[in-house]
Amino acid sequence: MGALDSNTERRFLRHRDEIAPRIAKEKLDILNAAM
Repeated sequence: MGALDSNTERRFLRHRDEIAPRIAKEKLDILNAAM
């Protein structure tokens, strides 16, 4: 069970690290369009 939890946690962290830059890029695109 512990190994499964750590594996799930690692996958979640990797998923978050992939999403964060995408959200930041979208926010920048919106700001640039507003100016």
